[in-house]
Amino acid sequence: MLNEGPLQTDSIQVFDEEKLAAFLEFSPSARETYALLNGELIIKIDEKYKVIVPECYGLLKAVMTPLKQRIFQYMLKHSSVFESARLIIQEVICDHQIRSSSVSVFGENKINFTCCPSSLTDSNEKSVFIFAKVHPALLYQGKENSDSESRWLVPGYKLKGNFKSQKGDFYTTNQYGFHDSFFEKTKAENTYRIMCVGGSTTEEGPSVDETYPKLLQKKLRVAFPGKELEVLNAGTPANAAFCHLLRFNEYADFDPDMTILHIGVNDTLFYYDMDDWTFPAEKLRFLGSFFSRLLARDIQHFSRQHYENMGVSLELFIQMALKRNIKVCLASIACPQLQKLNNEEWQYLKYNANTTWEKPLFDLPVYEERIQASNHLLFQLARKYDLPYLAIAENINAGMEFFTDFCHMSPAGIEYKAQVFYEQLLPLLQKEFMAQRQELNYLEGGRFLDGSLKMQFETVSCGVYWQ
Repeated sequence: MLNEGPLQTDSIQVFDEEKLAAFLEFSPSARETYALLNGELIIKIDEKYKVIVPECYGLLKAVMTPLKQRIFQYMLKHSSVFESARLIIQEVICDHQIRSSSVSVFGENKINFTCCPSSLTDSNEKSVFIFAKVHPALLYQGKENSDSESRWLVPGYKLKGNFKSQKGDFYTTNQYGFHDSFFEKTKAENTYRIMCVGGSTTEEGPSVDETYPKLLQKKLRVAFPGKELEVLNAGTPANAAFCHLLRFNEYADFDPDMTILHIGVNDTLFYYDMDDWTFPAEKLRFLGSFFSRLLARDIQHFSRQHYENMGVSLELFIQMALKRNIKVCLASIACPQLQKLNNEEWQYLKYNANTTWEKPLFDLPVYEERIQASNHLLFQLARKYDLPYLAIAENINAGMEFFTDFCHMSPAGIEYKAQVFYEQLLPLLQKEFMAQRQELNYLEGGRFLDGSLKMQFETVSCGVYWQ
């Protein structure tokens, strides 16, 4: 599966008994890999329409919280939206034949699904597997956004190519839908290409040339004047780790020598949306305003869920990249230092999260704790796969002078972040470009000759570890 990469949405194969037999032989981890790479949510349902949670796999399985399981079970039993699904489930339980259909749950967008018996040998088995196609590109296939003022081709997943904003903010994308200048997909000979993958914290900048990837490119070209260097901005707002996994082949087609994964915000915020306390907090705002820390799950629970939601997708991305000889760096996400905020700034960040971001349970200390845990997960993955960990957050000790909200940065902040990236990457590229040199241009203690930042650190002080 890793050799083939994620699903190509223009070449979907029919799910038949042979494929089902192979799936049923998979281990739980192999089933998870299959579901993620195929852009599917796979759920097991019994004859009473109850979700069997231990056998849920793939995209968006985090939605199957205890409360949402009950809501889903009720809707599956009683809602007219799921009438066709109910009939198919009962038919498959009775005759053990594979059937496919669709349901409309997001307006005009349909979710195609295949219903299969959970066993091909036990005729008394009264449960089924639902393979739901929830790949964002498939949900919007044939209905790409035609609004000329919207930059989205597929909302929350992919930007339009050659987009020019008419709103006065001068936002543009290149031919590939990246907030970057035009570049050829085929890499020029002797060019070293770095691809920066992430969400809006990678994509952001007042203009293409004021994003961290382009500022980094400028600095690296000065440092290596005899080397052809490209740093591409492949950041897309709202993209969580599973989106980047599904887009892996798209990134790999650009033949990068190195990929920087600067990821964590969207996956961390995704947890706010999935938490069962979100629903009552939205209806009773005082819950979110006064009891957000009390209602929030503890950090150990978050860390376990975060690994399942973000960590597994990143591991698959890393494994596929390494198989293709693409170097991978993991870069931590910065946030404002709470001790540097005055009361007015604190209240602004809280208000901004509750209104603009619509996160009723948002709490700055909780977010800081969770983004630190997210960064620690990146650190753990870097150690597991022997990858460079770029300590970006650990070297940005700033308040609102560098930030516009709890994750996005001002132009001054982006410039500073680009400098931190440069100082972290410089020794790595020196080793790669000048491997034959006997003496490298930095000291054994971890600092460069100009006294700038350390490349790595030994511990991360968030106190969360994964088994």
